[in-house]
This record gives sequence, C-alpha cells and structure tokens, in this order.
Amino acid sequence: MPLGDVPLDAALCERRIPVFDGATRADLVLSRGALVTVQEGPYRGPALDCRVRWVPIAGHRANGPTVRRMAGNDAMRVRLAPVPGGALLLPLSIGVATGWGDVRIEATGWGSGVGAAAARTPESGRASVRVSLPRAP
Repeated sequence: MPLGDVPLDAALCERRIPVFDGATRADLVLSRGALVTVQEGPYRGPALDCRVRWVPIAGHRANGPTVRRMAGNDAMRVRLAPVPGGALLLPLSIGVATGWGDVRIEATGWGSGVGAAAARTPESGRASVRVSLPRAP
C-alpha cells in the first residue's frame, strides 16, 4: 500500500482494495485502524492494524457456504508496517478466522531488499514468512 510522505495514521486503513485473481473479483475493505508499536519479531517500530472484510463482486457462487462464511467473517486482520525508506506499507502479519481455527501468516524477515530473491532466506532458500494453520481435530 503506498504511503508516500504521509505520516502513519489509523485513517490509512479506510480504503477498498480491488482484487482480481483471473477468474473472480472481490474487494478487500480495510477499516477500523489502530496504531500499534511492534516490539518483537523482524520489524520493530510503529505499525498499523486494520480490520479486513472480504466482499465478493463477481465470479463467485453467491449462495455457496464458503462465500457466505467469508463475506460474513468479522475476524480478519492485517498489520501493515513501513518498508525501510517509509514510502510503502507491506503486510507484517495477516490473520483470518476460519471454520477450523485461526490461520496466521507472519513475516519472518524485514527490510532485506525488494523482489522474490531478496525475500528468501539465504540459508534455506525459502520465503521469509511463517504460516500457522489450525490443528486437525
């Protein structure tokens, strides 16, 4: 999300992000922002916590149970942090409540550069994210 010269402010959450995956169209509606200070992990400093709503637009089965559940999901959050230089906000963590439990995606590296090669840790060759999935019953 572009930040430019604007200071980090909770009002930055008030936006609609159109998403097209090649077959379906939806909006991610960010709202109810809060400024937080991150004190643990790869990034430390001010960040923005936003509530996220998924709004289906086209290409979905309107009465399908998954579409209804996701459209009604009030437990989706994204934490955005500025990249070094501060002109852009990227997701530091994403949380989504599902029918099976909470899914969480977190950055495990921050500020190492731009692009897929820089987002990989040298020792493992894997992307700098951690995914936490619900445990199977």
